[in-house]
Amino acid sequence: MDDKVSGQHVSQVVAPLLAAFTLPTIAVIVVTPPPHWRYAILFLFVASTGLLLAGFQLSVGRLFHDATPWNEIRAILTFLGLIALASGLAVLAASARREDRGTLYGALALLAAGVLIPIGMNLGLWITDRRKPPRSVNVEQDVLRALKSTDIHVKLDASSKADQALSYTAWDFNVTTQWFPAVMDRLPQLVDTLRPVIAQWNRLSTHWCYMLILPGPIKVNLLFHQPRAISPPWQVTAGTMRQIDDHFWDWMLWLSAKQASGEHDLVAAEFTKLHQHLLAPLGITALPSTLDQAICDYRAARSERESEFGLQVPRAAEHAVIQALRPSSTTSQAL
Repeated sequence: MDDKVSGQHVSQVVAPLLAAFTLPTIAVIVVTPPPHWRYAILFLFVASTGLLLAGFQLSVGRLFHDATPWNEIRAILTFLGLIALASGLAVLAASARREDRGTLYGALALLAAGVLIPIGMNLGLWITDRRKPPRSVNVEQDVLRALKSTDIHVKLDASSKADQALSYTAWDFNVTTQWFPAVMDRLPQLVDTLRPVIAQWNRLSTHWCYMLILPGPIKVNLLFHQPRAISPPWQVTAGTMRQIDDHFWDWMLWLSAKQASGEHDLVAAEFTKLHQHLLAPLGITALPSTLDQAICDYRAARSERESEFGLQVPRAAEHAVIQALRPSSTTSQAL
């Protein structure tokens, strides 16, 4: 029952439009009562308005969370609002004079089909998705297959191994090629078959590194030997917010691994770098001292920039990464 499409939600569009219809209808019913079942009709329309507005409010602003179970909650509220609205229309039509009802039966059947069939289809898809077994992933073979080319040589780094202390796996691959500029241009298209949640160049590495996060989450680094200059801090614009979000959550996943392995000095140094390159450009003045604080401050700043730019950053990266972070009060409450 996932109503998310490219970061947008059906309740953001459908709910306010339908509420705009139900509110004047309620006024008409109060001023000009139907012949029969006045209070039942009024109850259904009022209930529909409340459910639709609740679904809408949960899809905007600070109340918005693009994560399970919030997607299901918003969808259920919107679906219940649609059912209440359709029921109110049906009862309103049935309250007409008996001799006029015959012409309405076909329209009522279409109304019921138009509301219930799509809801049933969504419910069926939701049940099917829940029953699907998790996709088995052979990361090494998948990466080698995706990058298979006569001008690219890929080899798993000897230091790559799954850390049992982590709730995700990390893989490093050494990539060599004589035609790096051409490969660099083709790389996003080549790795698309891996269905990455995040795919971007490491801005802070002294050598070119293409960072991927696959569903799981699974972190994959494609390491090239070509040197590069460290990029400056982010420039925050409407066009860079998606890349900034991807960079932040990739950074959080990597830092969680360093924190779990006890590298506290490195984590503290990374917080300074994180603030300089990503958080400060977003307007965050305080240097974070914990992952929880960094996440909390980032979410607040992201919401402010979304309001400023009039956009909604998709939450796919956050949704994929947050499950792998260490349980904490901030991350668990935010879900």
